[in-house]
Amino acid sequence: MIRRLSNDKFQLKSITKLMEDLDVSDEAKNKVWRRIRNDIPSMAEFQVLSDEDECDILLINMEEQGIAVVTVEGGYGMFQPVFLPMSGKRMRAVLDKEEMLHIFVVRNDRLWHVQEKAPHSRLFTEPEEMEYVRPNGFKGVANLLVHRLSADKGFVVGVVTETHNASYWVSYRVWEEGSFFNLIQSSFSSAMMDFAGTDVNELSLECLSGTYTSFSVAQRKVKWSYRLELNKGDEVECLCTYGKEVFALLKGDGGHVPVEIRTDKTDSKARAVELTRKGCYQSLSMYTDADGKPYMALSGERLDYLRLEKNEEGYGCVEMMPLDKACTRMSFNGNPKCQRLFYLTDDGKVHVLENQDNVTWRENVLDVPDKGEIRRIPCYSTEMTFTRADNRLVPLQDIEVTLWAESRTYVETAQGIVRLDTDICTTLRTDRQGKISFKQYTNGLDVPVVYASLTAEYCPADEAIAISQFADIQEELAGITSDELMKAQQTDSLSGVVQPFLPDNHRNEKKAGELAASIQSLMQIKPQGNGLCMVKKGMHGCVSSIVACDGLPSWSLDFSTGVPVYRKLTREDAQQEIALMRARAAKNGNGFFSKIADFFRSVIKGFVSIVKIVVDGIKTVVNFILDGVEMIFEAVITVVQEVFHFVEMVFAAILIFFVTVFAWLASLFVWNDVMRTKRAMKEGFLTILTLLPNRIAETKTVFQEQIDIMADKMDEFFDAIMEQLGADMTINAFTESQIPAEGEETEYELSNNPLMAKFNSCMKPDCLASANGFLLGIRQKGVLDDFIALLKNFITETAGDPAFQEAEKYFDEAFADIDKFLSSLLCGIFSVLKGIAHLILNGIETLVSAALDLAKALTDMIKEIADSEIDVPFFSSLYEALTGDKLTILNFVAFIASLPALLIYKVTYRKAPFESEEEVDAFVAELQQAFGNGQRELGDTPATIQSLCTIFSAVSAGMLGFLNSIISLVKEGSTLILDVAAVVCEWIWMALCTPWIYDNRPRPYSITAWGYFLFCAIVDAGMTFSNQKYIDKDMPGNMIVFAYGTLHMSIALAGILADKTDEKELSAVSFAGELMGSITEMSKIMLTYNPEPSAQDYVVSVIDLIGAVAIPTCICLG
Repeated sequence: MIRRLSNDKFQLKSITKLMEDLDVSDEAKNKVWRRIRNDIPSMAEFQVLSDEDECDILLINMEEQGIAVVTVEGGYGMFQPVFLPMSGKRMRAVLDKEEMLHIFVVRNDRLWHVQEKAPHSRLFTEPEEMEYVRPNGFKGVANLLVHRLSADKGFVVGVVTETHNASYWVSYRVWEEGSFFNLIQSSFSSAMMDFAGTDVNELSLECLSGTYTSFSVAQRKVKWSYRLELNKGDEVECLCTYGKEVFALLKGDGGHVPVEIRTDKTDSKARAVELTRKGCYQSLSMYTDADGKPYMALSGERLDYLRLEKNEEGYGCVEMMPLDKACTRMSFNGNPKCQRLFYLTDDGKVHVLENQDNVTWRENVLDVPDKGEIRRIPCYSTEMTFTRADNRLVPLQDIEVTLWAESRTYVETAQGIVRLDTDICTTLRTDRQGKISFKQYTNGLDVPVVYASLTAEYCPADEAIAISQFADIQEELAGITSDELMKAQQTDSLSGVVQPFLPDNHRNEKKAGELAASIQSLMQIKPQGNGLCMVKKGMHGCVSSIVACDGLPSWSLDFSTGVPVYRKLTREDAQQEIALMRARAAKNGNGFFSKIADFFRSVIKGFVSIVKIVVDGIKTVVNFILDGVEMIFEAVITVVQEVFHFVEMVFAAILIFFVTVFAWLASLFVWNDVMRTKRAMKEGFLTILTLLPNRIAETKTVFQEQIDIMADKMDEFFDAIMEQLGADMTINAFTESQIPAEGEETEYELSNNPLMAKFNSCMKPDCLASANGFLLGIRQKGVLDDFIALLKNFITETAGDPAFQEAEKYFDEAFADIDKFLSSLLCGIFSVLKGIAHLILNGIETLVSAALDLAKALTDMIKEIADSEIDVPFFSSLYEALTGDKLTILNFVAFIASLPALLIYKVTYRKAPFESEEEVDAFVAELQQAFGNGQRELGDTPATIQSLCTIFSAVSAGMLGFLNSIISLVKEGSTLILDVAAVVCEWIWMALCTPWIYDNRPRPYSITAWGYFLFCAIVDAGMTFSNQKYIDKDMPGNMIVFAYGTLHMSIALAGILADKTDEKELSAVSFAGELMGSITEMSKIMLTYNPEPSAQDYVVSVIDLIGAVAIPTCICLG
């Protein structure tokens, strides 16, 4: 739904959709990642570091292949791989106190070192061999240790060597300039060791074998060496130091078990205290959060997660949960600010699991699409449009909007993917359309609430806008019925396959009713904030908080028979049910799970089978089975995100997981429909372009006759329109009262367009540079020379006329800024135009005749240019993946325009315009018959064909206005692709509104209006192709556009005011669109040609954007 806020400074329209974002092959990134991905299964080592900016560094040692250094910033796709041709069997990396990355590698018992040239640069020095001390009897390197001290103390590197008598020695170096390696004057009985301590003065070496030895490096002596008591057959597989504690993974009969090594000084013994049950584990990793609480992860046949707490004797496990299935390697990032766990699964993919404030787990996979692959990423996408308080059509451009979130999250914005939190914000500026947009990628229905604050000019400093992106889904689920669930469908956007949402065995009224009732009951638990609201900044943490009240229902959902059974309960019944569940369960599951997020993840990963759910208000109890043991989990719902967890758990209990829920609830469109719509627009345009010269003679004759008639009545027309509108009608009042608003449904459907979002990100000269070579091969200026000379002669004569000079001065003053533009009186504009209308009409007849004579030559040039291949970031890869074809300029324009055209048609007709390729062929054939010279009765063109052409014209008009708004502000740089795209948009608009589509014998006015349009299209194309830049980009060009804007206004007046026996040629809505069109054209005379955009240039850009909204709306509704 569309949500709105307003005050006396702005109007805000906010639309959020659960939808897909698209990712395609990035060849530069893919080239490096493909090399890494292919060798990941044979990796030797896996290490993760994290810097102060919460940027993680994954290092993968692939021995002979080299080392992959992958920078990971958290959100989807936020990683950048580089490859180091530095091989060895042992690798360790560390960040120094300046946060420069150092990498050490042992190869053939030689130690090599590289470091970054600058922090975070990922540009490395050449490998340098480091000399370490080798003990007598040296046999080889047994281990490599790197230990980071406190952030400002640097790090220590140690080389563990083995001698021929099976003793182990450590050569170490505290990393400082000028320091060198020292040999610890004590041998050890095992290479299973690690450094401990945060300062050089307390640095120690902890070694495990048959003994537990702690050696003080600073004091150069053994602190203790205790016999390590192990069960028979147990041996230390790996160890990990944590502060002053030592944890290890023991291998023995029955599997592996994580232990804490505890010492007893009274009897000089060390014990290995088990922290959990035995399992098939391979490694462990430790993590400490900002509060100093320790966590442990165990990899193996299952990835387990343990939360530890210190007691009087040591550490104990207070929570254990399975995070994922089999993984071979894993590591925490070690950053107390953000807990991320990296792990490698059996399919060779690296997963990143982030714990977001214990509310939810976010999972990403480090991978990039292959060439020809389209990756679809679930996300919540929000588009916020700020307009003036007094005019919904006028965007508030370049206003500052600061975003932050109620908990850690990542959002994609025009600036890229950024991290947000309660104390981490990002500042955006509204674009040309007054918009900001952002996406939160998600693998669940829940996401954190995002907040937006404006500058004091627009909003009080202590207030912020809260955006709950999940609110629409929440409202939809709150009203779900059994009938809607039975009819619900899941759509695959690429294949177009549509399937029932519910499995066959649950798609009946009874079972669907049980599910619907439970979901409705859950969704009665509501948050304090709604989808879009103003909040005091000190209260922003309350928006997601649950409103606890006595009226919340008590109920149960029983899956024990394999069929969901819903039952309403009284409070007493609920308490009794909970007591019975506690008595029946063999074990309290809260020993395994303490957070709803943890339990939820185990459900969706298939570790937990739900038997029964009982909800009493906001208190929940779940009876479940884990590892064959029946348990219960108890929790209190405190935030709305946890409500969504329970909704997904209900579906997961019948094996419906998020990917299916998403395919049901998301706003998806089928790409096959988009591509058929694109083909119809493209081939329909080319068909009319081919036949267009056949209509030139008729158009030329009618146009000249009508212009003569109009010239005689022009003063009369201007006087009549001024009287009709009244002396006080301003542009602001006219646009607000006469330009109809888009329908709510259409406005919603057109929002959050993924293609336009990508298009906006490509509107940078460096992105467009590779696409600008296609026009350079067009060398047909000779065809246009005489016509260009006529245009320049017309401008020279017209510009010298005092009436024209007065008109130019009037527009410069009246449109000097947006406030003056909006307050300009239409009567004033009409008075000025009345003074120059005859001048323009008299001079332009010769130009029109010459232009129409060039129609055949220009259509050939348009075809040639439209078929030129271009390379546009993202679009070229996406288009080739969808079609197998290369991207051309016409494919580019039609592709972008096809999505809004499809959506508008579906709103109108409740179906896609083309359900098969044969229907596209039929559409093109109808156009050929309508525009050609075939016999057809009046009005015989099918209404749907006419409607499609109207929609295609409207969308092309909107795109043209949008492109013009960009071109008006780009003074220098590579924008030729935009210039030609604007020309192609104009020609598509012109071609698909030809009157013969709508009437086999169009009336003279219709032919005249279209003839004017054809003339403008020829002028614009001719000037652009001749000068290799858009017509507006030099002084003669913008004066020509002003001149034909005056002609446009004159023709529009004839249409609305001419005395006819039948109905007027133009409706009031159509006239409003024509008026806005002529104003946008006439405003071009204000464009400046300074290196930087002027205030007037910005006014012209805003006028273009008003036209980009108003004109298509008037086309569709007029």
